[in-house]
Amino acid sequence: MNLSDDVDLEDWVARPDKISGADINSICQEAGMQAVRENRYVVLTKDLEKAYKNVVKKDTNDFEFYK
Repeated sequence: MNLSDDVDLEDWVARPDKISGADINSICQEAGMQAVRENRYVVLTKDLEKAYKNVVKKDTNDFEFYK
């Protein structure tokens, strides 16, 4: 699995959300799965965006139950 040339990793590192190494791992795995679902072996920016929304935004909603 490769990253597309248009993916800017500096943009991802500079995001304001505090995420753990496990979150980064989940984002990368989910982005790879998004690419495979579309029969591609190159991860695009849109794959990372979708994975980021699924992993990071999902985590904040999971804790609403405990408030």
